[in-house]
Amino acid sequence: SVYYALGALFGSFMLGLALGTWWVGARARRVGRWAGAVALGVMVGGMWWTVYGIWPGGTALATLQAMVLNMVAGGALGAFVALAAWDARSRRGGGAVVYAADLSGAVVGAVLFSVVVPPALGFGVLVGLMTVLLLGMMGLIAAGSFSLVR
Repeated sequence: SVYYALGALFGSFMLGLALGTWWVGARARRVGRWAGAVALGVMVGGMWWTVYGIWPGGTALATLQAMVLNMVAGGALGAFVALAAWDARSRRGGGAVVYAADLSGAVVGAVLFSVVVPPALGFGVLVGLMTVLLLGMMGLIAAGSFSLVR
C-alpha cells in the first residue's frame, strides 16, 4: 500500500537523521569545519540523484532506493545540525538561535520548495535553486565565514 511506502520513506529519513546526529555529535570537536561542507555536499548529491538518477522499474526496488537516499539525506542533515548545535554552545543564546533558524527554515522551505516552486517552475528549477543555496553554504563554511566548529 502507498501508506506503508510513505511510512518506510519517512522512517528511513528519521533513522538517518538520528544516526547522523548521534555519530557526528559525538565527534564534533574532532571532525572540524569540513564535515559541515561534506554533509551539504552529500545532500546536493542525493538531491541530484533523486531527480536525475536512474531508477529501477519495479515499485519495490524504487521504494528501497528512495529509502536509502532518504536515509543518506537524513544522515547528512543530522550531521549538519549536530555541528551547528556544537558551534552554538559557545555563543550566548546559541541553542535558541539554532532552534529558531531550524524552525524558520523548515517553514519557509516547506512552503517555497514544495508548494510554490515545483508546480510553478518544475523540479529542474527546484533542484537548481537548492543546489545554488547549498553550494553557497558550503562555500561560506569552507571559507571560514560561517563557523560550525571552532
